[in-house]
Amino acid sequence: MEFWASTECFRPAAQAVTHCRRLLEEHLNKALAGSSLAPLKGKFRYVPIIMPLEMAANYPPRSKLRKKEGDGVYDCAPQLDYETFIKGSFEQQMEEYTRGILLEASQITGLGASLDQVKEFEDLVITARFQITGQPGAAESGAPASPFDALMELSPITALSEGGGPEEFRAALTKFREALLAHRSAGDLKAPPEFTDRYLGSLDEALRTLDEGGDVEAALEIMNSVEIPGLREG
Repeated sequence: MEFWASTECFRPAAQAVTHCRRLLEEHLNKALAGSSLAPLKGKFRYVPIIMPLEMAANYPPRSKLRKKEGDGVYDCAPQLDYETFIKGSFEQQMEEYTRGILLEASQITGLGASLDQVKEFEDLVITARFQITGQPGAAESGAPASPFDALMELSPITALSEGGGPEEFRAALTKFREALLAHRSAGDLKAPPEFTDRYLGSLDEALRTLDEGGDVEAALEIMNSVEIPGLREG
């Protein structure tokens, strides 16, 4: 499978969007070439629509699967937040840019991908974003935080301790999972990969529990059911 990108945006956002596009195309296509998705004869064509709020109604999302004999193209064309590409940091812009892909990643099943390959594609996109922007959690002083400290800064438990509800917990859990995936890909955790993968699986199960109407306590119980030797320092 090939990843190809363009954009439809209001001119003031073009420079920031183009920067994100060029970097992601390079990283993601390299990753796809070495993945189980490489043999798929299809293209994920990403053309996000990035317009000011007052213009957005005239440029609706228009994603569509285009099937051909033995081939296919998924046109991924969601609306993204215009203001992020005007006022946001580079990290925020990359997060918003890749958000549009992750929203519709499951549609590659129409190109012949399995559910496991959908998950792999999502992981490749998230990993590429962190490779481009750098590892999360660096200290403000410029000294790199340890992998453990970086993860703890994003702990979903913090959202609860600060008075957040289920939605805030889910958002924090999603970011925590992304960060753990990035550190696993970088190979800078003490835990063996198989234990980290098991914990990632528990986070996925916790997210599914929340999506299916389960409460935060049930999600926490699932998260805490897996211990990762060497993740915690000491």
